[in-house]
Amino acid sequence: MVRIYGVGCNQVAMTIASVEKYNMVIFAGLTSLDNLVPNLNSMISQVGSNWHMVNTVSIGNELVNSGLAAVEDVVAALGTARSILKPAGFGGRIVTVDVFDQIIAHPELCGASDYCAANCH
Repeated sequence: MVRIYGVGCNQVAMTIASVEKYNMVIFAGLTSLDNLVPNLNSMISQVGSNWHMVNTVSIGNELVNSGLAAVEDVVAALGTARSILKPAGFGGRIVTVDVFDQIIAHPELCGASDYCAANCH
């Protein structure tokens, strides 16, 4: 699995094309909540009919830890992502990613995610 952090520069489509020949999948993500809906729409457009190539979509990367978003905003963004990605054909997992201490302090981050995703550094 290859993790990517955005949709700019057609990176979702290019990564899918690159990993497909190695029988790999991607962990696609958006690092911030800024422009969430347009970025999700860009992801949908770049994936096309290749949702089988996307294992997980992450919404946010260490946003609570960095003070860039409140827990409630991240949880709401996960709901928004589900409401957009599922009807577009995505059947995989939707998560947020943060560091261990924030996940422990705010278990609702895992509760709103399909699995608990932590950066371990």
